[in-house]
Amino acid sequence: MSLSREEAWRKRKGLNKIETIQDRMKKMKFVDPWSKKGIAEREAFAKQYGRAWWLFTDNNSSLKHKNQWVYQFHKIEEGTNE
Repeated sequence: MSLSREEAWRKRKGLNKIETIQDRMKKMKFVDPWSKKGIAEREAFAKQYGRAWWLFTDNNSSLKHKNQWVYQFHKIEEGTNE
């Protein structure tokens, strides 16, 4: 009997039961984004990483987003080479 790659991987990892998306969703812990905890998490993330920081950097990922609405607010900083 030949095993499929997935079955062989599951056997090697010791996983017997195939987990469904519903099973995984039951394990998730969701925070209401407008609760005090959700707002605090969002503000902590923004303080650490900034808001939409990747849109205003000179990396290749920003090139594919040039036609998005947020670019109407893009300002070139003084002292840069742009």
